[in-house]
Amino acid sequence: MSSVSSAGDLPIPRRFDPLGMNAISIDRSLRPPRLWGSLQRLGKASLLPALLLTVLLVHSLLSVLHKTITYDEPDHYRYGQQILEGNSDRFDDSKMPVSALNAAPAQLAEYLPPGTLRFLLSKFITARAVTTLFACLLGALLYLWSKEMYGRAAGTATLLMVAFEPNTIAHGTLVTTDLYAAFSSALTVFALWAYLRSRRPLRAFLLGLALGLGLIAKYTNVLLVPIILVLLGLRWLEIRTSSKAHDRDRSDRGWIGSPYTHAAIALLACLVVVNVGFLFNRTLTPLREYTFRSVPFTWLQQKAPVLGGIPVPVPYPYLEGLDWVIHLERSNFEGRGKYYLFGNLSSEPFPGYYAVAFLFKVPLAIQAAFLVGAIRWLRRWNRSSFFQKDMYVVAPLCIYLIYFNFVNNSQLGLRYILVAFPSYLVLAGRFAEGWDFKSVRQRLAGLILSGWLIASVLSYFPHYIPYFNELVLDRRSAYTILADSNIDWGQNGRYLEEYRRTHPEAQVSPDGPTAGLIVVRANDLVGITASPARYEWLRQCCRPIDTVGYSILVFRVSSPEAAPGP
Repeated sequence: MSSVSSAGDLPIPRRFDPLGMNAISIDRSLRPPRLWGSLQRLGKASLLPALLLTVLLVHSLLSVLHKTITYDEPDHYRYGQQILEGNSDRFDDSKMPVSALNAAPAQLAEYLPPGTLRFLLSKFITARAVTTLFACLLGALLYLWSKEMYGRAAGTATLLMVAFEPNTIAHGTLVTTDLYAAFSSALTVFALWAYLRSRRPLRAFLLGLALGLGLIAKYTNVLLVPIILVLLGLRWLEIRTSSKAHDRDRSDRGWIGSPYTHAAIALLACLVVVNVGFLFNRTLTPLREYTFRSVPFTWLQQKAPVLGGIPVPVPYPYLEGLDWVIHLERSNFEGRGKYYLFGNLSSEPFPGYYAVAFLFKVPLAIQAAFLVGAIRWLRRWNRSSFFQKDMYVVAPLCIYLIYFNFVNNSQLGLRYILVAFPSYLVLAGRFAEGWDFKSVRQRLAGLILSGWLIASVLSYFPHYIPYFNELVLDRRSAYTILADSNIDWGQNGRYLEEYRRTHPEAQVSPDGPTAGLIVVRANDLVGITASPARYEWLRQCCRPIDTVGYSILVFRVSSPEAAPGP
């Protein structure tokens, strides 16, 4: 019997293939192209976001390259160094442990041998670059969040606006806490959204970590507590009024799935982060042993003595700083505060201050996108979409706007409300929801808005702290609308030195009326950082003829007669 199979048993291949190469070629023609196609699609989908994040990183670093240290940066940096040295005691009200991230590169450099790496890590630009990295993380987070809720086009639109939002760029390049506050607030609300979509202990733990990060970033983020409570209340309302028990799943059964267990996990994680951030400095100090300044905490200490013996589960410097911040804000910075709006200097805050700041300092292209996105949201509003997605950006935005415009007295610049920008930008990105850019109308709208945004912002490069949109046609007159850190935060010292070198006849900050080329900081001119009477003569007689970095004003007084005494 032959051991060779007959032709009827097995088909004869078209080509003799003793090594099975034909099978390999068939396998390559079927499976790898599918994988390759998926990788190609993933690459194409990721290319634009990666490009925009790169633009944000490079653009930010270039814009701050020649900027001098702003007024608040040294104290933030000093507190960061102090944390790394194991000391979280306070020397002022608002500096936070997150600044240790900025001080870390220079601290690391001390352990390295002399060389290029040590030199780079010790530079202050590197400390600033740490904040910029978190600005990029904020952009990535908002892209993912917006894409998940409203589609890829909306996510890309949101990221484009983050990459060219001048206030985010300006404060995302400084050793301060404003950008950290914006990132951690967005991360906390995103974590809450993710948790409520699928209630799991791990997600509750991550929510607690995010909230803890927010609380050691800036005291503004104490607002995250009522924001979380409002969102949980809305979620409870949805469940109670829904005809479908769609969110009751197996995770609700047993103690591990209990919302009380999850709340305890989140709270514990949050407290651990806060205590680690402040190095467990006098944690569990009884309330009676605190020395408070603010009316609310003093009242609580005096009127509720039964609480005096209760150990406070956060470090002493945390509650001490919160009390200090409330005291300074409520006391108008102990009588030293000067509020400025539309040419008026006041000892009392202006209602709606931040609405005005938003109007003039946020690019009009972003405002237009936000308006279109809001109209689309209202026209397509439905209950399910609101409770599943929209409320997580609408509710925080409303709470921030109400609080800062009508409750908070810290009207020192738009940077204070940077925590509201993530919600604002996600809603603005919704104007592109459902777009595939195949229609001429979509392409034209996208081109106009993106071109308008980029042109407007780059026209100020590299001066983004004093950015004003096209509602201010003459940039030399921006000081007549807003001042303080909206314009000048001490960032243009090098540009002033260069101007003095090329204009040796210029008189910088003269003490009294004089003629000639006069150079004055905007905040000195309006009376915020100098006596209002000091430059009253200059405000009355002249208008600026030029600026230095849009924050320092240049006047030409023709004769002594044109410069009357005060």
